[in-house]
Amino acid sequence: MAAPLPLKEQIIAAGRMALRCHTHLALWRLTAGVEGRARHREVLADHWEHIRFLEHGQLFTAVIELHSLLDANPATINLPHLTDELEAEHGPQTLIRQALREAEATFGKLRKLRNGVYAHRTKRKAYADMFKQAAITPDQLQELSVLAIAITNELREAIDLEAEAPTTLPAEFYERMLEQLAK
Repeated sequence: MAAPLPLKEQIIAAGRMALRCHTHLALWRLTAGVEGRARHREVLADHWEHIRFLEHGQLFTAVIELHSLLDANPATINLPHLTDELEAEHGPQTLIRQALREAEATFGKLRKLRNGVYAHRTKRKAYADMFKQAAITPDQLQELSVLAIAITNELREAIDLEAEAPTTLPAEFYERMLEQLAK
C-alpha cells in the first residue's frame, strides 16, 4: 500500500476542494436560488433543458466535495483527520476543533442528502422526499462551505501557508452569460 501524501499536500488539496465546493454552490444558486430564478426567469424558461443539468451537476459536485471534506474516513483527505495529523505534529488546534463541532449537526443533514440522493440512491423514497428528509437549506450548505474554507485556512496557517479566498470570477462569468442569453 502506498504511503499517504505529505500533510502539506493534503492540506493544499483540502483547501482546493473547499474552494471548488464554494464555487459550485455559488453557480448553483445563480439559477436554482430564489433570487436567481426571479432575475433570470426568461432565460431559464428558454434554456431549461440545458440549465437543469448544469444545476444538478453543480449541486451534486458541491454536496460530494463538502461531504468528503467533513467525513472522517481515514483513507481520504478530510478535515477531521487532517486536524488529527496537525495536532500530532503541532499540538492542540482549538479553533479548528470548535469549528468542526459547529459543523456536526448540519453535516448530519448533508450526509443524509449525499447518501440518499447522490452516492447511494435509495429505492425506498422519491427523490424529492430525500431532500425533504435531509432538511438542509441552501443557506446551510453555504455556511458549511464557508466553514470548510475557514478550517482549511486555519490548517494552512498552522503550517505557514497563506490563507486562500474563494474567487467570484466563475459566478460573474456565468451571470454575464445568462444576461447575454436574455438579449
